[in-house]
Amino acid sequence: MRDLHNKCVRLILQPGEDPPADLDCLQLQIQRVKEEQDISVAVEEFDLKVLFEQAAAEVGLEDEFRDKAWEKMQ
Repeated sequence: MRDLHNKCVRLILQPGEDPPADLDCLQLQIQRVKEEQDISVAVEEFDLKVLFEQAAAEVGLEDEFRDKAWEKMQ
């Protein structure tokens, strides 16, 4: 397992799963799902710009500020 010493770790466990007994981390947060769920993430489907634009639209960010913020993030 990767070096987790001095790191905060959050685990999402399916029913019946237990955290590894030998975790050496600063803080451990465990979330248990009620029923088995597919929590896999397809990296090729992740588009930060789309998420950013959706969030900007939700809060009503003006185009000028949205564009400047996106430029800074790149």
